[in-house]
Amino acid sequence: MNLTGIQLAAVLKAGMLVSNADGNVDPKELEILKNELSKFDLSDELHDKIVDVATEMSVDDMVANLKKLSIEDQKYVSGYLAAVLLADGEIEDEEVKTWQAICTLCEFPTMTAKESLDFWLNN
Repeated sequence: MNLTGIQLAAVLKAGMLVSNADGNVDPKELEILKNELSKFDLSDELHDKIVDVATEMSVDDMVANLKKLSIEDQKYVSGYLAAVLLADGEIEDEEVKTWQAICTLCEFPTMTAKESLDFWLNN
């Protein structure tokens, strides 16, 4: 995956929305959010800027940026979001609904959470 800074911020924003959907961000969810950014070998300064942009990003901007991703990148992001919602071992309805809403709004390929997670784990 070769994403721009704004696209990375949109991915992080989506992860933040899923992790916050149930009103409780579990440390395991935070770990997945942090680990995903570490895969992109960012400088500390760029990492902090992406976190700041994601925090301030509107849902509309997030959706607009994620819609522009390639199909393969969209599948990857869907899996990443599924990993966030499954991270704490509890499948909360609000997190699932948020994951589904993001995937629908961003026009991601239709996949189950398991299919998405498997794609993320293997790519």
